[in-house]
Amino acid sequence: EGRKGVRVLNMTSNKLVELSELQFGHWLATATVLPNSQIMIMSDSPKPVNPGPKDWVKNPFYEIWDPTNPTLPTTTVQMPAAFYTSSKGRYFYYPFVFVLPSGDVFVWSNTFGQIINPDTGKTVSKLPSLPPHVQTQYPWGASAVLMPLTPEDGYECASVMICGGGWDYGWINTTAVDMCFTLKMCYSEGKYTIDKAWTVEEMPLPRVTGSAVLLPNKKVLLIGGAMNGLMGDAASGGVAMANNPNFWPVLYDPKAPAGERFTVYARSEIARMLHSSHGLNPDGTVLAAGCDRCDRFWSATNYSRSPEGFPEYRVEVFRTPFTLDRERRPNILDWPEGGVMELDYNVVFDINWSVPDNNTSIASVVLVAPSSDTHAFNMHQRVVELELLNVVYDGDHMTGDKVTVRTPPNKNLAPPGAYMVFLVADSGDVYSEAKWVTLAEAAPVTPE
Repeated sequence: EGRKGVRVLNMTSNKLVELSELQFGHWLATATVLPNSQIMIMSDSPKPVNPGPKDWVKNPFYEIWDPTNPTLPTTTVQMPAAFYTSSKGRYFYYPFVFVLPSGDVFVWSNTFGQIINPDTGKTVSKLPSLPPHVQTQYPWGASAVLMPLTPEDGYECASVMICGGGWDYGWINTTAVDMCFTLKMCYSEGKYTIDKAWTVEEMPLPRVTGSAVLLPNKKVLLIGGAMNGLMGDAASGGVAMANNPNFWPVLYDPKAPAGERFTVYARSEIARMLHSSHGLNPDGTVLAAGCDRCDRFWSATNYSRSPEGFPEYRVEVFRTPFTLDRERRPNILDWPEGGVMELDYNVVFDINWSVPDNNTSIASVVLVAPSSDTHAFNMHQRVVELELLNVVYDGDHMTGDKVTVRTPPNKNLAPPGAYMVFLVADSGDVYSEAKWVTLAEAAPVTPE
């Protein structure tokens, strides 16, 4: 029963090892690392899987797996009743789940969301609805990100952005949603202040079953997906449910003036729709891979067909302009032997750096969690800007300078694990290649 399996990748043998079994089956599940290093597994488990009213949420539990005791049974927690006793959530597949600076968890499923306590499942705060008819979860395939957390507001505020998706009246040829929706939530002195409504911005192109990739300079890359249809294996006769691939990556800059925040980049020639995946590489580029049903769809523009038929095995690397500016691109120097720096929370540390351009300095240092992207949702990526304490400049950047920063003050901001650290220049939003750090806590135990 694959829906109940708990497996980890053994990096020595390069094989999946089954460690335990969930108490309920979970189909299209979101896995979220909590501040205590445990893993929350959340989704419905319908029978059959095909979307329809019979699939409306039936499984009222999510589960928590402890990687430090990997063979023990999971803990089951009952969700707030509103998620499964009405049609608000409708489909509970790959829910958008984010750990907030408070330690509570943002949960969004299709048209409905709440902030909940992950230990008890109790409702902490309800969230406003999206505009009428917009649908976000499978099979409508919107993407979502937790925008970068920053010390500017004392790490008290978090914003979630949802982009694209479908309409409740849509089918395989319906134009996808061409909007992004952003909601800001601040937590101070035990209380939340939440926007009364989502901020709506129009994208240059509609997008369904695409990906949203957080960049080190706090921008978001919207990439892949389709402009028509839905996310799904097949419609009648085995054709794709998504059509008219969206070949154009789009950059979203939250700091730009309203109405000027989207930039369309050069197109790809390869369709990336259902079962595609995108993620940030340590060198700052974005990996694009995969696609299913990538042979039987219609497209309004020419493209390069998959040589294999339905599956797409070709892999692409997208280079943002921020990785091409060699003169202003910083370099991280003198990293520990073995390539990983082990750090604790709320500690000060130095990074030695250089850059060819003597007029360039460092504007910020960020931690970026590695990607885990499927079905339009990158559930593990996370960007946390570090408190910048000092930048030392000796007049010649090529001889090496120093930047002093403080790690996140607590685990709610950056749950334990591995992160990439990037330097961001003070001009052009150019960022370095990454080095690796780990924040506290041991890795999961892997039995032989």
